[in-house]
Amino acid sequence: MAGIHPFRKQTFHKQERLCNRNLINTLFTQGRHFTIYPVRVYWRKAPSDQPVSARVVIQVQRKHIRGAVKRNLLKRRIREAYRRHKDILCDSLEKKDGKLDFAMVYYGHSILSYRELEAIIIVILQRLTREYEKNAG
Repeated sequence: MAGIHPFRKQTFHKQERLCNRNLINTLFTQGRHFTIYPVRVYWRKAPSDQPVSARVVIQVQRKHIRGAVKRNLLKRRIREAYRRHKDILCDSLEKKDGKLDFAMVYYGHSILSYRELEAIIIVILQRLTREYEKNAG
């Protein structure tokens, strides 16, 4: 299975979540972005004193998904897919001693199944790895 590291627990700790409002605003205003429908990804290099290699914020737009229950379902599915496959990104960042902050913004109008979202998240993590390596130098 892609992205599963045999010695690392697949966890998603508080340290791996981007919570600081100022950092999030900076990410959206100054960060780079790309889109893999229905998710837009904003990313930016993070300070090197950060304790983890990647921090993420996950958003589902109320404009597109009206019900809070449905938005929360999508966020849970995205979080779970990220938790299971984050090694794709983290292994690459740790090799280069890189730090990354990024946001995944779901802007689709329909609710995708977990399998569909998982495939999209894997592609996003692979693309983030390539983008970071391309812009690291």
